[in-house]
Amino acid sequence: MNKFERALVCAVAALAPLMAQAQTKVEVGRVKLVLAESGWKELDVVSEDLGVDKGVSGMIRGKAKVVTLYDAGDEPVATMLVYATWGSNLSLRIESRCPSDDVLYVRDFTKGRNAAPECLKVGGPFNGDRMASTALRRFRQARETSQVDVPSAAYVLIGDFAAGNGAAIEIEALIDARVVGLEAQPVGAVPGLLAPGIAAWGDALGEAARSALRSMSGELRVPPVKLPPADPPAAN
Repeated sequence: MNKFERALVCAVAALAPLMAQAQTKVEVGRVKLVLAESGWKELDVVSEDLGVDKGVSGMIRGKAKVVTLYDAGDEPVATMLVYATWGSNLSLRIESRCPSDDVLYVRDFTKGRNAAPECLKVGGPFNGDRMASTALRRFRQARETSQVDVPSAAYVLIGDFAAGNGAAIEIEALIDARVVGLEAQPVGAVPGLLAPGIAAWGDALGEAARSALRSMSGELRVPPVKLPPADPPAAN
């Protein structure tokens, strides 16, 4: 190995820790969240197990975590509560509905199937604290025992994804109203004040959750969370 090759190897080795820090990985049940930003913080929270229908009522155990991304001023930019099971070798029926809504952006990935649902809903902006304390069931449960920070004005995202073997992912997210979303065309019609980029962000998260549900790795890549560039300082 010549001097140039040795220098190149050393440079790559030096960059490796920085590249690893460029994203955050968080395990929740069999799911592995891959978060594009390095500033996410994770928190174990208490949340009820998932009910299933096996001919008789039952529950399947899962794990819940909250991940929160903070800005430079230590204010929450995005808070996600993810609940995921480990799945089962048994055939376990999980049911839910995904009706259309005049206020929310709704994606029914299974086109009306109630068993093993794959449903995404996005809306807002709303009062983030009020939504976390009342309308979002798992956030409400988590806040009974843990301090969970949320953006003050936020888009709301709710996702339910399940398979027939008891594998399931539930997501509740509050995304700061300043977040610009993705530069992509949403799949469906966007209602009300919802920014199209946020609907597209939800589409991407929904597809990632569906992929995680079926993959051996359980890897769920969360789309990047981007704030608009800061205004330049005023000239004197």
